[in-house]
Formats: sequence, C-alpha cells, structure tokens
Amino acid sequence: MPSGEDTGFSFTVDKPKPATAQQIRYLNDLYIHRMCDVAPQAQVDQWKTFTTEQADEHIDRWKRSIPTGEDYPGPERGEWAYNRLSTIGQDFADNKFLPLDVSA
Repeated sequence: MPSGEDTGFSFTVDKPKPATAQQIRYLNDLYIHRMCDVAPQAQVDQWKTFTTEQADEHIDRWKRSIPTGEDYPGPERGEWAYNRLSTIGQDFADNKFLPLDVSA
C-alpha cells in the first residue's frame, strides 16, 4: 500500500479521565475515618493524579478495610477530625461506618 493512502481504518484511544472532585472528597473522608486525622497535602496531591478508575479502586479497598459497628475506630462527634468530614461522612461516623439504613 502506498504511503499516505487512506485505509479507511482508524480508531481513537480515550484518555483516562482524572479523578473527580467528589472522589477526592470521598478519599479524604475515608482517610479521616481510618486515621482520625486529615490527609496531608502530599496525599491529596497524589489522589489528584489518579484516574477515576484508580480512585474507585482505592475507595473500594479502603471501604472494605474500615471496621464497622463497635470496632469502628474513626472520629466521634465533637472531635477535631469529625468536624473535617463531609456531612455524609459525619453521618457514617455517627452510624459507626455501618450503612445508613442499618442501626449502629
């Protein structure tokens, strides 16, 4: 086939989508639930380099690693770290990281 001839074949490769602001916030909440502290800026900066897929993988892994119920280690109402959680993060902390439709 001569060089430059159109073969009619083409494809595009989608660039991976960067992690969303909501995913970054969720990762931050999960960090607080796990560590009872706010993530260092270097950690947040690393999350900002994640693709949506990488962020989802971390979120899923961290969610499975956080003890629930009476074993929940996260912050409680009135603690400094608790106040750094999003509203939904505070709801989960109040419910000892159990699903919100399950009583703690």
